[in-house]
Amino acid sequence: MISRLIKIALVILFVGTIIILTFNILLPSFSDPNSRIYASSFGYPALQRAKGQPIVVETALAQITPLEDNLAAPGEAVPLADIELSPQIKGIVAEVYVTEGEQIKKGQPLIQIEPSDFEARVNLARNNLDIAQSQLQLLRTSAQGRLQKLEKSVSVAETQLQQAEMKIKNIQEIMPEPTKDKIKESEGQVKIVRSILQQTKKLINKIRPTQENLSLTQANLTQQIDKGRLAVINRQLQLETTLRDLERTVIYAPSDGLVSQVHTDVGELVYPGMRYPLVAISQNVTFKAYIDQARLNALKVGDRATVHLSAYPGQAFSGKVIKINPTVETTVNRRYKRGINQQYTYAVWIDLENLDLSPGVQGYAQFNLVQTSLTIPESSVTHLSAGEGMVMVVDSGHAVVKQVKLGRKFHHQRQVLVGLEVGEEVVIHPRAINPGDLLSIDN
Repeated sequence: MISRLIKIALVILFVGTIIILTFNILLPSFSDPNSRIYASSFGYPALQRAKGQPIVVETALAQITPLEDNLAAPGEAVPLADIELSPQIKGIVAEVYVTEGEQIKKGQPLIQIEPSDFEARVNLARNNLDIAQSQLQLLRTSAQGRLQKLEKSVSVAETQLQQAEMKIKNIQEIMPEPTKDKIKESEGQVKIVRSILQQTKKLINKIRPTQENLSLTQANLTQQIDKGRLAVINRQLQLETTLRDLERTVIYAPSDGLVSQVHTDVGELVYPGMRYPLVAISQNVTFKAYIDQARLNALKVGDRATVHLSAYPGQAFSGKVIKINPTVETTVNRRYKRGINQQYTYAVWIDLENLDLSPGVQGYAQFNLVQTSLTIPESSVTHLSAGEGMVMVVDSGHAVVKQVKLGRKFHHQRQVLVGLEVGEEVVIHPRAINPGDLLSIDN
């Protein structure tokens, strides 16, 4: 009797347990969107669809939401520009005025090359110029005297020739016409004219060589003066060259910056075309952060950043983005290897405020980005590929499928780039809903 009662009690307990499980676990799963039964042929949506009654669903509005995006990226301090200074003359280094890591100002002397040989060349060039100028002046003075003497001789001969020509003209005017009774008188006058003509011929023969000598002397003296003037110009150019070389014995800083490298020391021979520069100057050292390609469009010039540097533990430095390189950089762990071991990044330069950086300092940058975007619950999205997806919206009480282009996920919200308008109602759990289903919104 007792064993029978026990058996009945066990049966009742088992049946009760089944009933409790059915009411507490199985039945709720029929209307639970997250359960497998919900999406089955005997789940809640299927039963409502078979009855021709609306399916009660939860919805959310597509709305503009402020999104906080925290982005961190490793990086290092790098100069925006490197200036390499090489010697322009050959010589021995006499002084090195700077050391690596030193901040310098524009015009500051950096290196002195022994100037004694160049000073001697300058003095020699000045002496040669003085000699050339003196020779040119002497040539001009002597040429002026010689030309004046020749011009005077030509002038005297020309005056005598003019006088002889006047005498012939006067005689011709007073000479009577020859007649038989005045033949003797005419013969006397003819002799006079012949004598004057002979003198005139002698003057002509004398003046022609003098004029030719004057022209030839003028040409020769002009040529000599031109050569002297050219010699003076060449000596001036030589002096300018030696002065320029003397100035190049001191290498000055072309701008403000940081001495990043010094490749010489006192006593070394330096010359143009050396393999290494004497001094390298880094200009405008900034923090260069390496951003993953997936965040290519997350930053823009002017965004604020907080930089933490290994050299300054426990400190944070504020700065802003001044330059973005849109070219993706590739870092390969091993040559010719491709695939998951290949990392693609792009560079962002950050100018730090109130801090002079040295090249090579490592750290990381943090960007606190706030943007507004159209968002919907992540659970309302059916993902496809390449950033594409589908959502179910309620339109006039029916389910309508819309294709959307998706952005990033923020907490439980998904950014919608294209495909939805503000205020559209999306079904939060659309897995078991078919296009065209009659829907009732559970507020």
